[in-house]
Amino acid sequence: MQSIPFSRFRETLWKVALPVGIAFIVLVLASRFFVGGPEFVLDEDGPIADPAWPMVTLQGDEVTLGDYRGQTVFLNMWASWCPPCMAELPSIARLHEAVAGEEIAVLAMSWDEEREDIEDALASRQATELPVLLPVKEAPQGMEFTALPTTFIIAPDGRVVLRYVGAHEWDSAESLAFLRQVAALPSANEQVESPAE
Repeated sequence: MQSIPFSRFRETLWKVALPVGIAFIVLVLASRFFVGGPEFVLDEDGPIADPAWPMVTLQGDEVTLGDYRGQTVFLNMWASWCPPCMAELPSIARLHEAVAGEEIAVLAMSWDEEREDIEDALASRQATELPVLLPVKEAPQGMEFTALPTTFIIAPDGRVVLRYVGAHEWDSAESLAFLRQVAALPSANEQVESPAE
C-alpha cells in the first residue's frame, strides 16, 4: 500500500474541511435568523415615531410616516445586498397580501442606492406588489437601527410597539394575530370613553 505524503494529505484536508467549516458557520448564522423570532409583546413605553419623517415611494411620490397615522404600520428596513433581508422578503410580500383591505400598512424601506437593485430584488422574490419606500434622511430618534433587517411595528397612535432585528417569517399566524391586535388599539384621534361610574 502506498502512503500519501503529508503535504498532499494536508492539502486534501483543507479542500474538504474549509468548505465544510464555512457551510457549518453559514448554517449556524442562518439558523439564528429563523429560530426564535420576535416576542410578540406590546411595548407600552415605546417611542412615538416621528410623523414628519420624509420618504419617497418607488414611483417618486413624497410621503411621511404621518400619512399612515391611524393605521398599524409594519415597517421593514432592508437592502438587496443583505441575505437575511432577501430571505424574509417573500414572507413580507405574503403578509402584505394577507392584510389587504385591513387598517394595516405593510411597508418595506429599502436602503439600497440604486433603484434597479431594488426592482431586481423585488422581482427575484416575487414581491413586486410590495409598497417600497426610500428614506430622504436618516431614521429619526426612537427608530434608529444598526443592522438589517430591522422591523418596526407602529400602533395607530404612532407608538413603536415592537422592534425586531433579524429575519422572520412575517406571514406566520402569530405575526398576523399580533398585527391585528395592534390594529385594534385606539388611534391618537380616537377618544377612549371611560366606563360609566
